[in-house]
Amino acid sequence: MSLEEFDRQIKALVSKGKLSPSLVEAVVDLAMSNISSDTHLFSTLWRAHKSASPSSKLTSLYILDAIVREARSRAKKAAAKGKEVESADSAAHAAKGTFATFLAKIEGVLGKMVMDCWENGVKEHRGRDVQSDCAGTNRQQAQRRFVVDF
Repeated sequence: MSLEEFDRQIKALVSKGKLSPSLVEAVVDLAMSNISSDTHLFSTLWRAHKSASPSSKLTSLYILDAIVREARSRAKKAAAKGKEVESADSAAHAAKGTFATFLAKIEGVLGKMVMDCWENGVKEHRGRDVQSDCAGTNRQQAQRRFVVDF
């Protein structure tokens, strides 16, 4: 499974704006099989999100969420087995990508992606509780509420 296939699937899923469990599972499998090219995976996800139409930005976040959850799960399993013992900080500088390096790269832009979805996405994609929670708050406070703890 190639990086070109990953790029093609991400672009198609985000532009279509519709997801199914099987499509998400397929793209997650592609990402995990190409984790050694974590910079490429990260770049593809970032470009797809930034170029997504307002109605597709949430779709982009769902895809990112699925990939990050699987990478996090595999990083924990690898750490438990002693295969991937570096921290996310030291892993960010490694030459070959690992689950930890991928997570470190995503962590750096996750807040920006969420805020982009919030500011430039479709209003209907915001939950009512979220809208009322963030009414009157500044950008940093809103961002802290949405950033997932890796």
